Amino acid sequence: MSKVRIGLLGCGSIGGFLARHILAEGAADSIELGYAYDVDEKRLQDIPAACRIVRRSDLFARPADLVVEAAHADLLKEVALRIVERSDLLLFSITALADEAFRTALEQTAVKCGRKVFLPHGAMIGVDGLADAGPTLKSVTVTTTKSPASLGLPPDKYTVVYEGPVRQACA
Repeated sequence: MSKVRIGLLGCGSIGGFLARHILAEGAADSIELGYAYDVDEKRLQDIPAACRIVRRSDLFARPADLVVEAAHADLLKEVALRIVERSDLLLFSITALADEAFRTALEQTAVKCGRKVFLPHGAMIGVDGLADAGPTLKSVTVTTTKSPASLGLPPDKYTVVYEGPVRQACA
């Protein structure tokens, strides 16, 4: 049985964890790391050199059965259509799908190329619980906390970045 080759977009908290797991446990799980890419090359230092991609244009030169995106909605929107032409895609930047034109193009490309796009329910902030509550809800408040450093702020600077409708936050 051949191993499933995984490509990673983003090696921050989620992508870094996945990379470490694949590298440590991949043989037992029948998976292997095909490549890892991050805009911050420092995040690739623990990735074997043969698996590192430092230029975005090289993403499409390496094969992967499944690409896991754990980077940013902007990067996803830039590369996703080319990825699903040749690989299945699991995406964590669900906010990119608020762009109706992008969502439609991604769906059409995946169908045309016989690929799958996976949306992990955890990336949608408890949507399974909201679906279970259904019509009993009158309103929902979502609070998400990110590391200030991930937003380019000093590490001790917590602030409200956005308050309003979810769809507008995603756009």
